[in-house]
Amino acid sequence: VSYVMSCSSPIAQFLKPGNLIIIESTVPVGTTDLFTKNLEILSGLKANQDFFVAYCPERVIPGRMEKELIENDRVIGAEHPQGFLLASKLYQRFCTGNLNFVDSKTAELVKLLENSFRNVQVAFANEVFDIATAFGLDPNLVIKTANRHPRVKILNPGPGVGGHCIAVDPIFITNALVDQCAILKTCIEQNKKRPQSIVEEILQHVKKTPTKVLVLGLAYKPDIGDLRESPALEIAQKLANNPKIELSAFDPWVNKQEIVNINCNVINNETIASAIINTDFIVILVAHTSFKELLSNIDLSNKIIIDPTCFLSTLIKLQTKKSGKLQTCSPSTT
Repeated sequence: VSYVMSCSSPIAQFLKPGNLIIIESTVPVGTTDLFTKNLEILSGLKANQDFFVAYCPERVIPGRMEKELIENDRVIGAEHPQGFLLASKLYQRFCTGNLNFVDSKTAELVKLLENSFRNVQVAFANEVFDIATAFGLDPNLVIKTANRHPRVKILNPGPGVGGHCIAVDPIFITNALVDQCAILKTCIEQNKKRPQSIVEEILQHVKKTPTKVLVLGLAYKPDIGDLRESPALEIAQKLANNPKIELSAFDPWVNKQEIVNINCNVINNETIASAIINTDFIVILVAHTSFKELLSNIDLSNKIIIDPTCFLSTLIKLQTKKSGKLQTCSPSTT
């Protein structure tokens, strides 16, 4: 929390009676209290008397930030009614969602649990994928059918968990509570292992001679270019370091300069069609919407397609019925 705590010094220089300070950064439980006490020491002013501190975690998702900033419900954590009042006046100026008032520690834990819940969901979705393929069933069909139950919502599987929140925030809880969080700890570890398991699967089918592998997608989620904690990027890096693989990578959302540290051939929009035709393996790591149109117009016969996202399940089945030549491997191959 060094970045958050370091803000207390410059704030203290300008802090005046009646001021409100709001922390939105995701932080471990108790950080707001520590920040407030530090601010009291540095400023000489008294919290909840001279100034007020509120914790209001952000609830936005890349790609829909402005919409969610306005429409999402917000949690305001404070230790004094005046803190709630001042914070609510600020957020009511632009937020149309409900404002929920709790103490700061509750608000901090709520934010961590929101992202922990998603981490667990991702781990479960990927385990469902493995269970279905172990039974020789189509994971995509299994998940879609199960989700027709009104109280079941299994996520789409993928290569792991990424982003600046879901991959990181649960660790704030497990680090603080060493003897609790058995389920959460297991899910965190399973998500961490996922990229390596996909790499190992690919290597099982790589021959002694160099094999051309094309990775589709490097971002941590579909239809954005964010690479933070991306499992797809981790997989690409591991493959690029293997001497048996001639790696190419394509992601229409990611700037080429952002992946210069990966030893691979970065494909652009003009050459992606020919790259698909001339490759042995296609590894679909991110379900970008544009990939569906791209791959629907190319004959995928005689390609080994590893698709932990289940993105091309229906498309590949249609092409297989026509050609009967598509190769498959398990557990992550469609």
